[in-house]
Amino acid sequence: MGIQDDLRIDSRKSRAVALACKMVGGGSDGSLDLCAKICIVDEYENTIFRSYVKPQLPVTNYRYETTGIRPEYLRDGMPLRQVQRKIQDFLCNGEPIWKIRPRGGKARILVGHGLDHYLRCLEFDYPSLKIRQAITPSKMVRCEEEDAIG
Repeated sequence: MGIQDDLRIDSRKSRAVALACKMVGGGSDGSLDLCAKICIVDEYENTIFRSYVKPQLPVTNYRYETTGIRPEYLRDGMPLRQVQRKIQDFLCNGEPIWKIRPRGGKARILVGHGLDHYLRCLEFDYPSLKIRQAITPSKMVRCEEEDAIG
């Protein structure tokens, strides 16, 4: 499927990364957002992590028209807990999450559009002092274009 599901920790130079998710629907009416795909890029527009995520609840609406996600893509998706661990290890960059401070340290700045919603759907906490909300996620469009190509 062309999905890169292993974080490339060699991009140690990156102090900031962007995160975006694609959501499918769960619940009886499909309105509950479930993260089905995640993409992280660095400040140099390199894709660092991209993976399908196996939702913990049954998917009732794949929202194919907007997500491009099909049931077969999620069958071998990475479990949510594993995605959480990978994201935390990468973002914290060897620093314990409870020791992250605004200046200095090794933890990365997380940039994105709608990060509060994404982090809530991922059931992932990250210190707000390291989060920057972006207005236009230009690189996220590139991740989507790569998906359309294959």
